[in-house]
Amino acid sequence: MKVGDSVRTAISLPGIPTGTTGTVKEVGRPFLLVSFDDGREGYYPRQQLCSAACGCANGTGIERTIPLGLFDLRVSPGSHCCLLPSTESVALEATARFAAAGLESGETVICGVPNGLRPALLARLRQLGGSVGCEDWRKRLVVVAPCSFYLPASEFTAARQLEKTIGALRAAARSNPQGARAFVHVGRRPDLAGWWQYEEQVTPLLREAGTMALCVYDRAGWGTDCWRRAIELHHYVVRDDHVSTGGLALVQ
Repeated sequence: MKVGDSVRTAISLPGIPTGTTGTVKEVGRPFLLVSFDDGREGYYPRQQLCSAACGCANGTGIERTIPLGLFDLRVSPGSHCCLLPSTESVALEATARFAAAGLESGETVICGVPNGLRPALLARLRQLGGSVGCEDWRKRLVVVAPCSFYLPASEFTAARQLEKTIGALRAAARSNPQGARAFVHVGRRPDLAGWWQYEEQVTPLLREAGTMALCVYDRAGWGTDCWRRAIELHHYVVRDDHVSTGGLALVQ
């Protein structure tokens, strides 16, 4: 896409229905500045848009969408999301709903959760779905510690972590035709050199693999540069009471 192209929203965005038309005003990486016909302007990831000529409003040219599990939002299977919770209970509720939506959709769900939160997560999943103990759910629910998903600081580089992450998600997706999703608690990892490089580079690889990821950032990061950077690098940003498009900077 280039400046001046007419585009439509390929999926439903917060406050913007599928098929809303607009014009590309600025091309950047990874976002496009789009001026919609109703006067709104904002920055949006490329995969959330399509050419106006593709007929998105009539449902053609739109890729499959799946429930995020939060706020009745459906997103691309390759979406890269982050959760910025104010409390531990908010993080627990959001991740449980994210996981339950995946299980209900038939996906494999990888939960990278600290050991201390594991019992509460499983208990909440039982309350939400009532069938977390059934054989089908047990086969598709993978609960691991974040340290088994992310490399230790002594070994971490963006390239190594990309290889490890995508390898795990692709393996899960290959074993299940319905796809896979994962959420993992990030903890203090943004202090690592190369972390933001990893977060940016993993986005197109998630889309290629057709897997969705939710990065759960430490609640101690509230209002810090860490959280602001996380917002810039994810398709969707989940807060306590709403979800917004990542990197969204509305121009009135």
